[in-house]
Amino acid sequence: MTQKELNWFRKRVGVITASEVDKLFSVSGKWIEGNITYLYQKQYERAYNEPLCPKSARSLTLGTENEPYAIAWMRNKYPELVIKHCSVDYDEIIFVKNDWGLGGSPDGFIFINGEKEIPDKLLEIKCVVGDKQICRYFSNTLPYEKKRIEAFEEHKYQLYAQFLLFPEVEEIILLKYRPQFDENPFDMLDVLDESRGIEFAYTRKEMGDMLQVVEDRVRFADEYLKSGQDLEMINKK
Repeated sequence: MTQKELNWFRKRVGVITASEVDKLFSVSGKWIEGNITYLYQKQYERAYNEPLCPKSARSLTLGTENEPYAIAWMRNKYPELVIKHCSVDYDEIIFVKNDWGLGGSPDGFIFINGEKEIPDKLLEIKCVVGDKQICRYFSNTLPYEKKRIEAFEEHKYQLYAQFLLFPEVEEIILLKYRPQFDENPFDMLDVLDESRGIEFAYTRKEMGDMLQVVEDRVRFADEYLKSGQDLEMINKK
């Protein structure tokens, strides 16, 4: 692990992150076992000031390996834009945190008329790993709008959180990228080939009232953790 990565993990300690906001929600609206387990994780991190051992699942490794290719894919398709990789193009991996417990790292910043302090758009990259997903997202018969709806349902809580972390940004581009599989001898397609990616744009306006719902849930979780009360009693509040 590089020093940049170590610093990034340390910044995330005890923070409810955009990629994990979905762990605060349940179909019933109550705090179920999975939600409470996540709160225990945040409690542990805050108490001992250290993260749990980072996971090294294959899907995460593929994402890390292929994310620079996905950034290059976007730059190749949109040479008129300035696209910055938040993990590579800065001295430290970008991590934004607000004062009510939410934090996150976009994958990229998109600037329309040259780089400035605030990006015009955020870029989220999701490498498509499972065979079923690959075949659906890159099907030439499944309607684009249906793919867009499915992508939103899959990643909506992370999108909500990123909009909350970047209140000036009005649009997020979600790129579904078909990664290279080293174990596949038939995958000879160039990493910049147009067919490797499919983009979906989502606006702040589309998020509606859910931005406030997510903010309220994160604020409540953060305050409850700070209170030191028994996590098993959270549904009593």
